[in-house]
Amino acid sequence: MGKQTKGPLPAEVEKLQVQLQEWRLTRKGSCPIPAPIWDAAVPLAIRFGVCRIGRAVGLDYTWLRKKVARANAASSTGGTAFLELPAEMVLPAPHRAPQRGGQDSGWLPTAVAVVEITKADGAQFRMRLQGAAVDAAGIVAAFLGGGR
Repeated sequence: MGKQTKGPLPAEVEKLQVQLQEWRLTRKGSCPIPAPIWDAAVPLAIRFGVCRIGRAVGLDYTWLRKKVARANAASSTGGTAFLELPAEMVLPAPHRAPQRGGQDSGWLPTAVAVVEITKADGAQFRMRLQGAAVDAAGIVAAFLGGGR
């Protein structure tokens, strides 16, 4: 979500609250809240906070949080998608060039790579790679929610 704005809420929050109240008065049975209401609420929740907008407008916190998370995930897919690290830092020892005589030299890289990632929701991750082979791509994917 990043930094949330403090201070008074804009007039569009009150308009959204009125829209939601009118929809609730005119709906028949149990039908989902219309997409235009969610579409207006999500950017406000990103800007002012899910709890604050949920309370002000009268939307369920859990549903609004899920919609904000989906919007953040959709917007974060347009960011940097490529990470290049020295091969010595990501390949296990058997893939390194063997020393003369066919034995692994036991050499560890002296280069240092620092990977810093900030997600749209403000979560931060920092990984310092030096002297050991790790599955850096797998670790980054796990942080970003890609599993692997």
